[in-house]
Amino acid sequence: MKPTRLAGLLYLIVVVAGVFTLKIVPDQIIVPGDAAATADHLRASETLFRFAMLIDLLAEVLFLIVVIALYRLLRDVHEGLSTLMVVFAAISVPIALVAVSLEIAAVSVVGDSDLVSALGRSQLDALAAVLLRVHGEALLVDEMLWGLWLFPLGILQLRSGFVPRLVGVLAIVGGAGFLVDFGTSLVAPDVANAVASVTSLAQAGEMATMVWLLVARSRPTRAETPKIIALAT
Repeated sequence: MKPTRLAGLLYLIVVVAGVFTLKIVPDQIIVPGDAAATADHLRASETLFRFAMLIDLLAEVLFLIVVIALYRLLRDVHEGLSTLMVVFAAISVPIALVAVSLEIAAVSVVGDSDLVSALGRSQLDALAAVLLRVHGEALLVDEMLWGLWLFPLGILQLRSGFVPRLVGVLAIVGGAGFLVDFGTSLVAPDVANAVASVTSLAQAGEMATMVWLLVARSRPTRAETPKIIALAT
């Protein structure tokens, strides 16, 4: 399998994993404003929740592999922008790992019979809800980085000469979508809910890179890349 196509496949896995761990599973378990119901769902679906955390951890590793593949593909276009792309993406990973550790703590707390005897179920349910809330806030911080890494990626794609320009434009649009969602969620949460459909549509622009990697025919050699760039400028 070609390296670009493999990177695209890994990117697809990361995207599917993200939908599963950030949308499907939380929607089944977390009940906003009801700590007791959320804790009950955690206890009833503990295996599913732990499986989602495992998928999330593995997806972070695959995400780094994808970013490194994109760096190798685009570093001849501009070394500085390629490095900046990797830095933004790499910083996001430890934040995501901390967020997952908060989920692990939450599900461990609600299932600990010794703690229930010592502190009471309602207190543990509230603690689990707090841990999940902090998990969500950590992901909000991470969303800023999910947006930032797409800007150098999009610029590199626009300047490359071998990536369709539309892919680069959509990557930048995707980055803007993440940043707008981050900014509104941080400063004006009510506004974030109102514009959620628009920001989600913008974020989908990131998927153009994944599709291009999956269908790209070949990767230019190091000797060919400067010639392609010169022709495109």
